[in-house]
Amino acid sequence: MNADLEALIHLQETHHKITALTHRIETEIPEHIAVVENELRVVSDAVDTSRSTIEQTEAARVRLEHELRLAEDKLEKYKTSLMQVKTNEEYRAALNEIDYMNRARTELESSILELMEDSETRREQLKTLEAEFAVEDDKIRADRKVHEDERDELIAERKGLEAEVTTITESLPDSYLRVFRRIAAVRGGVALAEAANGVCVACNVVLRAAVYQQVRRNERIIPCDSCGRVLYHRAAKQNGAEEAPAPVVQKVGTPATSQGE
Repeated sequence: MNADLEALIHLQETHHKITALTHRIETEIPEHIAVVENELRVVSDAVDTSRSTIEQTEAARVRLEHELRLAEDKLEKYKTSLMQVKTNEEYRAALNEIDYMNRARTELESSILELMEDSETRREQLKTLEAEFAVEDDKIRADRKVHEDERDELIAERKGLEAEVTTITESLPDSYLRVFRRIAAVRGGVALAEAANGVCVACNVVLRAAVYQQVRRNERIIPCDSCGRVLYHRAAKQNGAEEAPAPVVQKVGTPATSQGE
């Protein structure tokens, strides 16, 4: 194979590796970390909500206990005034007030008891949520450390590949490099395409027989008449004999088309 053509193939493969690493570093790993951190945030929010609810319940209980003390003070005053009334009408009025305050006290005591029970239940739930949060926090910290370490390793690997790209480009003739960059710019970064079974694998178009034979020699730059990518042929070897390339997978409804000789 022509050394410059082989260098172009190596350059394209290295660019593809860099692209894959960049996607992993800048997209996949951050997205994964964001997902697991969001899962932890859900548990954290549940803990915060539980704590807030307990605080509200306790505040409500304190208010009712204050109302209960006021009701008991009034009840004692009514009981005291009962001994000082002079008429039956005043006596009945005092009894009514005492009865009302007794009922109010009973309702307040019942409400306070319900709030205490509710608060106790919520405290148990909070303990469970806090334990769950601690477990999730430890797990996510470990997971994030693994992915951050992976990211650092991939960044180092990418730097090595970028240095490799520099070495390759410095070794290539300017004419080859210009062709590579021009095609890559309009073909999504893919400037080269393998020719296999007489077909350009990139665009799935059948090559002219004479063109295919020239491509198989891998001696110079030969563009695909259809997509314009630089063609090359990579023959696999097995037991000393040439192995036929894997068949081209054609898109449904897009059969390979033969070009004129």
